[in-house]
Amino acid sequence: REYAPLEYQAFYGDDQYIGVPTLEQSEVTNFDLRYEVYPSGGEVRSISLFAKDMQKPVEEVLLVNVERSYSMYNNAKSALIYGLEFDIRKKVNLFPSLRATQILTANATLSSSDVDVNDFVVSPFAVTPIEDQTNRPLMGHSEFLGNLALDTILSSGYEISLSYNGFSERIIKVGDVTGHYFEAPFHSLNFTSKKKFQNGLSVSVKAKNLLNNKIEHYLKTDDGNKLDTKMLEPGISISLSMTYDFN
Repeated sequence: REYAPLEYQAFYGDDQYIGVPTLEQSEVTNFDLRYEVYPSGGEVRSISLFAKDMQKPVEEVLLVNVERSYSMYNNAKSALIYGLEFDIRKKVNLFPSLRATQILTANATLSSSDVDVNDFVVSPFAVTPIEDQTNRPLMGHSEFLGNLALDTILSSGYEISLSYNGFSERIIKVGDVTGHYFEAPFHSLNFTSKKKFQNGLSVSVKAKNLLNNKIEHYLKTDDGNKLDTKMLEPGISISLSMTYDFN
């Protein structure tokens, strides 16, 4: 449907999209230099340098005129992503009084991207001027990505997990000469606890978005101003589930 010159919606309430018959597939060349250490069973430390050379990367574009707006996919000329990635998985003992196995897992990526853009976008209706800048970050790319998790297995059979994940600001849609559409940084803290009993019953409790972060989208103009376009409040969610294994 991304190729067909027809309007469509991914789901009810979503933006209107239009397919582009001239859309081309991207070609990606990956480069990776990694150093890894395995101190003991189940543990790892690693650091890597990476780069991705992309030809004709596909980006989502939002076109706006006096009558309406619609989204579509478009090829930029090329893009380059490069950066550092850190990984660690380590057995820890943060609470010595507990008879437990604890594993700390962390991952972080610091990177940059640079896109060689087109001066226009080809839609089924017209060839439209799209940008007045020659370089910018790649759509969907965050300079920071991070994940952190502490998994605990108690001798009593309880499994407890506390996890964090987050990302920095990123372009979610390429705009026209007025600016681009961004998603604000988002940080999520989640908790899971599970207990499996000998009679086959399992009980789990999950809590999501404990930091109560909001999802914010905005148009950032070339002069630095921000115009809010969408704000969602997912809130804190807590769920309880029970399962039974008859085997």
